[in-house]
Amino acid sequence: MLTVLPVVIPIFLIIAVGYVCAKTRLISATAISEMGRYVMYVALPAVIVKTILSLELAQIFNLRYLLAYLAASVGLITLGFIVATKVAKQPNLDSAVMMTGFVVPNSAFIGYPIIIQLMDAPPINGFAMALIVENMFVMPLCFILMDYHSSAAQTNLIAKALAVGKRVVRNPLLIAIVVGVVGNIVGLKLPSVVETTLGLLAPSAVSVALFVIGGSLASVVVKQTRWPPLIWTTLGKLVIHPLLALALVSWLLPNQPELGLTLTVITAVPMLSIYTIVGEIYGRQAFCATAQLVTTFASLVTIPIIITIAHWWLGF
Repeated sequence: MLTVLPVVIPIFLIIAVGYVCAKTRLISATAISEMGRYVMYVALPAVIVKTILSLELAQIFNLRYLLAYLAASVGLITLGFIVATKVAKQPNLDSAVMMTGFVVPNSAFIGYPIIIQLMDAPPINGFAMALIVENMFVMPLCFILMDYHSSAAQTNLIAKALAVGKRVVRNPLLIAIVVGVVGNIVGLKLPSVVETTLGLLAPSAVSVALFVIGGSLASVVVKQTRWPPLIWTTLGKLVIHPLLALALVSWLLPNQPELGLTLTVITAVPMLSIYTIVGEIYGRQAFCATAQLVTTFASLVTIPIIITIAHWWLGF
């Protein structure tokens, strides 16, 4: 684990810098929001397009990798929802919100920076495939589950499906993947000046994304919430999900430890950055805000442990 700490600690230090800058109002909340948009709409799409254009299609669509991530997430949603509602006797909507915290990681803002720092030649295709699974399958499933159990939700299933579909097709990272895949299929060769431009944009994605995470956490207001669901959400996101993903990916891809480590890192990071907003939509803002803050701080301890386990398990 000591070999992992020099990689993880600088990442959390940048998050801390963002937190302090936003908390002291050195950087305004509006600026933090705009920096987040820059990462989502400019820097990370540049990384994705540039990377996918340089890969073979078989590397982009590794079915075993996709299946490992999908099975780990859907399996955890199913089992976790049953346990939360039938055993813990939680309301269905509360359980659905918890499951979203369990399985939707902050791949873009925390997972990607850790992957880049952790390996000399990180398999960015693993990051791109993770985004496909999250945005096309896992997140829509979570929103459908929450909508279905929300008393304020529309009763029309077609309307629900269309609303989820709009969220998916507007995602800039998914659009970047589609552009990269189409360009790859048609054999698109970028002009050297464009490729250089994308190469200059790419490194900024890491530091700016981490800074934005810290700045966003500074505006989170922690309120009193129930501890058992909070503890289980933290354990589910930071421990259960990555260990389940690690077991499946090592079984399905026994000879590709780099991809196995990539998926483990992605599933080991805290929940998506808009989890508090999700909570606000469904009337669970206090729980989601507290869970996001607690999980982010707890991940400073859990991520090195999970990565160390993955190194041993995958034979690094």
